Amino acid sequence: MHVKEREGTKGKREVTIDQA
Repeated sequence: MHVKEREGTKGKREVTIDQA
């Protein structure tokens, strides 16, 4: 499982989780 955190639009934090 990978958790990616990046800055999204409007200074919002975007967190995406990939389940393997």
